[in-house]
Amino acid sequence: MNQKDWDERCRKRELRILYRTKRIEHEQSKRRPRREETQKKEIKDNQKITEVLKTDKKKGVKPDKKPGPEKFLELYSFITYSPFDSRSSIHSSWKPRSFNERKQHLEFIKSFIYPYLLPETLLWASHCEEYFLDHKGKKIKTSDFEIIRMAKNWIKDIVSGDSFYKRNKQHFTKAEAHCFLSSKILFTDSVSVMKMFFYAKSKARALGHKVSLIIADVFTIKFPQHFKNSLVMSFLDLLSRTPEYGYDRGMLGDLSDFVLEKIQENKKIKDGSLHFTFSGRTITSVIKLTNEWHENLRREETARRNQRDAFRRARDGNRINEKPLFPGKWDGMGITQFKYETDDCVWTVTELRTSQDLLNEGRKMKNCISSYADRCASGSCSIFTVERIFPVNQMIEKAATFEVISSKRTLVQAKGKCNSAVSLKTMNIIKRWAQANSIKTGVLV
Repeated sequence: MNQKDWDERCRKRELRILYRTKRIEHEQSKRRPRREETQKKEIKDNQKITEVLKTDKKKGVKPDKKPGPEKFLELYSFITYSPFDSRSSIHSSWKPRSFNERKQHLEFIKSFIYPYLLPETLLWASHCEEYFLDHKGKKIKTSDFEIIRMAKNWIKDIVSGDSFYKRNKQHFTKAEAHCFLSSKILFTDSVSVMKMFFYAKSKARALGHKVSLIIADVFTIKFPQHFKNSLVMSFLDLLSRTPEYGYDRGMLGDLSDFVLEKIQENKKIKDGSLHFTFSGRTITSVIKLTNEWHENLRREETARRNQRDAFRRARDGNRINEKPLFPGKWDGMGITQFKYETDDCVWTVTELRTSQDLLNEGRKMKNCISSYADRCASGSCSIFTVERIFPVNQMIEKAATFEVISSKRTLVQAKGKCNSAVSLKTMNIIKRWAQANSIKTGVLV
């Protein structure tokens, strides 16, 4: 290759290198703004993510599984100073050893307030809210306000170091105080304190565990406002005098309704006449009195109905301007009629919202449900009836009547005809209805 050809080859090579570098620079100049845009977008996205994370942290901070002493100090601030108290020396860095919430509370109580065992039912009841806010933002006492306050006072009496019995002579005997402090009633809600109270009263009267539980269940439902009444205690004494009698919840529920009626009668007596008492009576005589009371209720309602019918027949005039014969009506819980179809019939559950409905129900079911009119009108309870409709002949058959405590939406009582036990099929329908309407099925009496 001569010199001329070599020079030509080198020149072309240089031209190619120059062309390549210009092309690369041109492509890089196009890519640069895109990179800047993507970088800006990435920065903005990162800023948004950090902001979202910050707000999420503010909104929902995961609770510490081992909280510090502040939580427990605030929760148990109602307990006044006692000889065992060492809350003033607690270090701010203290934390419970266990992750279990129940054990954390017990560890704090045992370490800084009271070194001995406390009834856990009282402890958990003291955590319940005493007030709630209405739609106007006003604080209103809950229905269990008195029970929660009483549980807190009993805790104060226990940790004070003094005799619990001496501080509560108006509520307990020595045996009852011992049974109360050693009872193992499980906590479900604040009403468990009442169940614990009646269980201790029964155990102190030498009644067995099973019977004491049944009495505690029924008395907690029937006598939450009358647990201090002497007639209730004398009724409990009567039950303890005949422990061999086969008590069940249904029978005790009927007898308790009779006791409630006598409590109201004793309150009305002001002329110095004798009050009703259970002293000197037997359980069979009280059952007889209860049956007679049910029968008298039916007779009174029948007489009232006949009197209204006679007045209606004797009254002439315009039927349009006629006043209703039985004005007792109430709104009830507002639950619509429930229907459930089976192969042979259609089950219905209907709320009774007039005194006339209660009267008819008591007449057909042969029970004292008409005496619940005042309680239904005041809104403390609601009465429902269960019926079976047979599609072949459209015959309607009454199956059961049951009671619901309106404020707690809890089913507490269910009876068949003549206050008999409810059949299993009917009970299944009642449970379906309760589940559909968010009603709790409590202890049935």
